Amino acid sequence: MKKATITAGSLILMTALTLTACGAKTTAQTTTNDDTTVAIETLKKNVRGLFENKLYELPSKHVTEAKVAAASKQYKKVYKLRGDLTKSQKRTLKLSKNRIAAIKHVIAIQASIKTALGDKQVITDAKYDNTTLSTQYAAVAKTLPKYSKTIKADVDLIDAEVKAVKTVTAATTGDPDQQKIDAAATAIKAVNVKAFADYWLPKLPKEAADGTVTKTDGTVAEVKNPTPAQQAQAAAKKNTSVGTTASSGSQTATRTTGRTTTSSTTNSRPAASSSHSSTNRPSTGGSTGSRKATKPQPAKKPHAPEAGWNVSNGVCSTMQAAMAAMNKALDRELDAGRARIAHAYSVPYQDGTMMYSWEFTD
Repeated sequence: MKKATITAGSLILMTALTLTACGAKTTAQTTTNDDTTVAIETLKKNVRGLFENKLYELPSKHVTEAKVAAASKQYKKVYKLRGDLTKSQKRTLKLSKNRIAAIKHVIAIQASIKTALGDKQVITDAKYDNTTLSTQYAAVAKTLPKYSKTIKADVDLIDAEVKAVKTVTAATTGDPDQQKIDAAATAIKAVNVKAFADYWLPKLPKEAADGTVTKTDGTVAEVKNPTPAQQAQAAAKKNTSVGTTASSGSQTATRTTGRTTTSSTTNSRPAASSSHSSTNRPSTGGSTGSRKATKPQPAKKPHAPEAGWNVSNGVCSTMQAAMAAMNKALDRELDAGRARIAHAYSVPYQDGTMMYSWEFTD
């Protein structure tokens, strides 16, 4: 067997090769450590720039989407080096991820608040839904509780306005309901923002004292669940309408049957003027002077009487004035030696107004 012979030259060469290899390994390791350190420090700097201070409690007043994008990009770069990170560096990587996510929630909720309230602090979209905003706020409250307190007033305002707008929708959908209208008005006023009330209150149905409302399309309808005051007004209006209708019908009958009655209708001449009853008055040659006639009150004619009503002796605004005019005419006839019969009556006009007149019925 032939033994290997190591000469002095060979030994020197082997030693040199070994030293060169070790030196190369050390250099490569140093380069990797330096790159990781620079990357992690850059990430820390980028994330820190997103916050107001080193406590990471409040977002920076100068935070922008571009700065958040830069921090996110650096996070991804460091994440690829996670195998070479130390325990401390891995913790920094995790914190950076959470802090970047928190800032993204901040930007999102700021945009949502601005979209909802605008410059006047008023929600104008009847279909606006704040579910997403509530989710965003919950996330911010968990990661940045101190910051969440600074926007709580805006979040609460949006919630109150959304609830109020829903009551407006309920009050303007379907048949008018007084309870819903009142609930909407109360909710709108509870928001305590004048611009909000100015925008939404006019959208509610216009209420009338008698329990009717004017819808947004101009039509008038009775409301459900009227208030006691409205019920009383409606009853009074109905009674007046029934009395007027009955009176008008009776007068038409009198006028079309040869005028055989004197003052038998509801709005006829009352007993206080019995001196002009249906019996003929004896002629005395002059007025007794025992009764002082009330001066007739002239009235403006609104539109025109309904069909079939031809007023020959003018109209008055009250039954008392019409009867006074009638009594005066009877006195003139009596003074002339003619005992006549007359009665006063109501005259319905085309615009719904009720006026009063009189006529001879003999």
